[in-house]
Amino acid sequence: AFVISVYSAGNFPSSEPELIPKTPLEAAVALKNKGNKYFKAGQYAKAIQLYSEGLEHCPTDATSERAALYQNRAAAKENQRQYDSAIQDCTAALELSPRYLKALNRRAHLYEKLEAWEDCLPDVVACCIFEEFKNASNIICMDQTLKKVGQKQAQKEWEKIPHTLPSAAFIRNYLSAFAWNPFDKTPSEQKPNSVSVNGASDAVNLDNQSAETNEISQKEFDSSQSQPQPPAIAEPFRSAHETLDQALDLLARGKYEASMAMASKAVSMFDSSLSNVATVDSTKPAADGDEATLNSTQVIPHSSTTNGHETNESDSVDKILPTRVQTTKDQLSRAKAAHNKAILLHATYLALTGQAVEAKQLFQTVFADGSGADTVVRVNALIKSACLSMSVDQDFAACLYEFQTAQNACPECPDVYLHRGQINLLADQLDEALHDLNTAVKLKPEFSIAQAQRLYTLYRKALNDSNSKRALNRVEEFRRLAQKYPNCLETHSLFAQVLTERGDFSASDEEFAKVIELAPNSGLAYAHRGLLQLRWKQDRGAAFKWLTLGAKADPKCELVQELLGQLAVEQGDFDTALEHFNLAIHEAKTQNDLAHLIALREGVQAQYNACKKYDISITDVVTSLRREQQQMMMGLC
Repeated sequence: AFVISVYSAGNFPSSEPELIPKTPLEAAVALKNKGNKYFKAGQYAKAIQLYSEGLEHCPTDATSERAALYQNRAAAKENQRQYDSAIQDCTAALELSPRYLKALNRRAHLYEKLEAWEDCLPDVVACCIFEEFKNASNIICMDQTLKKVGQKQAQKEWEKIPHTLPSAAFIRNYLSAFAWNPFDKTPSEQKPNSVSVNGASDAVNLDNQSAETNEISQKEFDSSQSQPQPPAIAEPFRSAHETLDQALDLLARGKYEASMAMASKAVSMFDSSLSNVATVDSTKPAADGDEATLNSTQVIPHSSTTNGHETNESDSVDKILPTRVQTTKDQLSRAKAAHNKAILLHATYLALTGQAVEAKQLFQTVFADGSGADTVVRVNALIKSACLSMSVDQDFAACLYEFQTAQNACPECPDVYLHRGQINLLADQLDEALHDLNTAVKLKPEFSIAQAQRLYTLYRKALNDSNSKRALNRVEEFRRLAQKYPNCLETHSLFAQVLTERGDFSASDEEFAKVIELAPNSGLAYAHRGLLQLRWKQDRGAAFKWLTLGAKADPKCELVQELLGQLAVEQGDFDTALEHFNLAIHEAKTQNDLAHLIALREGVQAQYNACKKYDISITDVVTSLRREQQQMMMGLC
């Protein structure tokens, strides 16, 4: 029972009657209420004092009141920026009442303020589960926390993943995106109209296109590549040349793992050979009985390296004795050109395995002035370096600078314009993209990849201009282009994307079927067809079928594994989801991709842990989560 009294409370004089507590619990409640008044008035220090007094009076078995006092004191401390102490009070409250949402929510956001993301994650995920994923603020916090956790853990796990090559189908498609093939054995035989794997052989008419311009650029390229019969291979370089030839043969046959090993070996052999040669003037006759006159002194031998690691005597690379070996300037020039081609091939494989830093350094080495590389090899190296600047470093300015440098070095190379056009398209720079892609097609009219990219850019421009008639015309042009180049993956893939965007799902499905027929071992084709089933019919069974087929055809495809993981989450099968996410992580090729996949894994793991900790049914969680999960997957379509 309470006794009615009138008294003043600090800075809150009152003429209203108040109750004088007679029990410790009543005293604690009264102190809490008084503390709440000071809290609302912004007098947090006084509120903290009253909450502390309340805890002194509150019986230990009054768990609810004690938890409330701790939580309220944490709120006051938070406003005083005493974050660590506030977290301790939230923890004390949760020890008394584990499902106390207000304390759990406060601790999550305190961890967020301290950027203690890994501590924040389990709390904010639990909050979202208790709130049935209806609190937008906490959903945003959870997404941000997962992103931060993914980025942090990706830095640690990046060195631990194996960095293996992607599937052969992926590599073939990647290599086919270059009109000029730098990996022909004989550079002098390289022609600008050589057909790529994903290319075509017929021309396309462009507005204001000049056939004369194309003919001139073709002649210029032929002229730049015309060389006299190469000199005989000097003995010190013979083994290195043969090893490079093996790497190129394996590349042409699609034996990429073996080719990668031979390319690395060829680089080491050229390194070793070039460090032990001195040139002679092959144009100056030597006197009878005299040795040829040396034009330079011997270079001091250095240890060869592969991926930054020194080789030793146990390596399989042929050892060149550190004695002066004479070669002509022409022989040395040919060796340097082959050396750079080997470096380019080795760096290309490194880039494909996700070792971008090492690859980019080698690409820059090949392009450097005085490297001795052929023009096609130099420009190809800089194009690949520019693409890494964008895809890995997210440095658009550096990417464009490298493309401009490549263009200055070889303005007639269509690959410069194709790949820069794609970068501009991704950056939504449609005018710049169209200019580049027009130039690419002008330089190589039969290159169907460039034609498809150009047409897709024109379609995007029509949409941006709200010109529905022109957009429809572009769709019809795409239809004709797909018929003209029935074997071009890029054309069918982009046409399917256009049809999907327009809601013509049946026709899009037919195009994806053609892509799968052309590339039955490419997981991406199955992934996109599976996503289409979700967008078209919300048919998870059909989506699962295509994704499962994709995983069987191309187990290295990280997108397939990611989507299978997300479908498993939607079904409440967290264990299977974690398996798929871990498989995708194993195949990640950039730290950004790795961070994204780790975020997915950690999100599922946090939900799984919350269900166990709070004895929550996974089925109930999935029911609440399904709408958000479906929206995320639809966004990938």
